[in-house]
Amino acid sequence: MEKGKNKTRLMAFYGMEYTTLSAFGEETVKADANAFAHLMAHIKEVDENVGTVIGVQVENETGMQGSDREHSDFADAKYAEDVPAEFVSYMKAHTDSMEAGVREAVENGAHAGNWEQVFGACAGEIFTAYYVASYVEKVAAAGKAVYDLPFSANCWLDKAKKPENIRPVDR
Repeated sequence: MEKGKNKTRLMAFYGMEYTTLSAFGEETVKADANAFAHLMAHIKEVDENVGTVIGVQVENETGMQGSDREHSDFADAKYAEDVPAEFVSYMKAHTDSMEAGVREAVENGAHAGNWEQVFGACAGEIFTAYYVASYVEKVAAAGKAVYDLPFSANCWLDKAKKPENIRPVDR
């Protein structure tokens, strides 16, 4: 199968091709941030004096469906780079609330190195969470600059489930 073209997991699970845009796309984040800023400008215009909008969801179900991470050439290069030291320190200092498998991977991983060296079996999903969160932060900042409301986001995480563990939902 051609790199970056593996759609089989989503086809089997959902009956559709892979549809997620890359968190690494500079033009994508610019367009998304611009659209969100325009949305926030509209909400501000309509709601600022009334105050009925108490919060806005920036993104819905970010992440990767059917894979723990993106496998484009660019993503592979980022994955092979050293994890930012500040992020490693943060993760190692905040293991108390982590799911058991993630906590074990973080505690037992190296204190420096690439994503697999630092986060082991959970590296792909942590890598995705880090870069998707960075993307969402850029979009949120554009909106917050226009109208400072509380923001939220939710995400898709499946702790790197293997395809054989994923079953279609009954319809």
